[in-house]
Amino acid sequence: MATSVGVTGTQLSRAQWVFAFALVTSLFFTWGFAYGLLDVLNAHFQTVFNISKLQSTLLQLAYFGAYFVFSPFAGMFMNKYGYKKGIHVGLGLYSLGAIFFWPSAKFQKYGGFVGCTFVIGCGLSALEVAANSYIAVLGSPKYAAARLNFSQGFQGIASFAGPMIASRWFFLGKNATSLDTVQWVYLAVAGLGVVLNILFYFCDLPEISGDALADEMHEVGLTNDDEPFWKQYRCIFGW
Repeated sequence: MATSVGVTGTQLSRAQWVFAFALVTSLFFTWGFAYGLLDVLNAHFQTVFNISKLQSTLLQLAYFGAYFVFSPFAGMFMNKYGYKKGIHVGLGLYSLGAIFFWPSAKFQKYGGFVGCTFVIGCGLSALEVAANSYIAVLGSPKYAAARLNFSQGFQGIASFAGPMIASRWFFLGKNATSLDTVQWVYLAVAGLGVVLNILFYFCDLPEISGDALADEMHEVGLTNDDEPFWKQYRCIFGW
């Protein structure tokens, strides 16, 4: 990695660690909620735009296609500029895509929603690269899996809560055939992204370097002999 200075999670004070961990974990809830809204939007757009199920799957194609296209670039960006800047980029794209739901709804352009969903997906793919990496290194490597499982639990909660909230309160009654609620929901989503971005900007979130992490992992005996991936048979075959 390009960065050679920084701290690892085990070098943080307890207060620093709790705040950093909570803030990064909030990102898991953020993309879980966005994913949860996707299926509800799919069904809602079938009604509003009178499109087929096949046409409505363009939303899923845009969302998951963004992960496929953008994730490698997000990883390269993080390697060069750091995890924290990657989070800023991810939240920026997330908010940008969400706020452009407003004109897409105003002019009733389904293609606009598909494009916005792609931008949101790009932002979320960057957040997943950054947040998963951050949680993994934000503490002792011995407990990285436990931290990831805990944080990803909030993603599961949000994925369940998102469609339940949307289907019961956002798109019922007169809103079932209207795009007005979509405008306000995604304006709020964009606002959440902006608030989180500001919090990450002003908080004293430590940058974590690859060199410091490698030294820490070596100390606890979790390093190998830097074998290339194709020689890491346990990783490839899962045994």
